[in-house]
Amino acid sequence: MTAKISSEWPTKPVVVDGVNTEWPTLTTIAKDVRVSIEVRNDDRHLYIALITSDSATALQALNDGLIVSRRGIKRTKLPHRG
Repeated sequence: MTAKISSEWPTKPVVVDGVNTEWPTLTTIAKDVRVSIEVRNDDRHLYIALITSDSATALQALNDGLIVSRRGIKRTKLPHRG
């Protein structure tokens, strides 16, 4: 089973600092994977929070990297932010 991940506009500015306080609703990807994820976007950037407490999983992610696919993305008209 794969979790459905949706991206939303952030309710406050995203600070890229390694602290996950602005990510209150992390989604577990699958029962056998010790990773949670949340995605936010604005008109210019895609922000991905990937959280694990398992050191082996963290090391594997650092060594192997992260693949982001656009497959299955639904395009919707974004509200004008300005």
